[in-house]
Amino acid sequence: MAINIISWNVRGMCNSDRRGEMRRAARGWKPNILILQETKIKNWTDRMVNQIGDFGDFGWFFLPSRGRSGGILML
Repeated sequence: MAINIISWNVRGMCNSDRRGEMRRAARGWKPNILILQETKIKNWTDRMVNQIGDFGDFGWFFLPSRGRSGGILML
């Protein structure tokens, strides 16, 4: 089985329009693992994550941003 991993430096995802863009891209790529770097989000919620990936049953975790940089979300 081939595993499709996508890692993308998104340079900020603070607005829902940007999350919608990621959702459309992720649906096209159909990754097994999606890593978004430099999200600039301090605290992700289930609702925010579902704006990116409502692809069925999936797990996720994040590392928060610090100041104006950083933040990683892995789905």
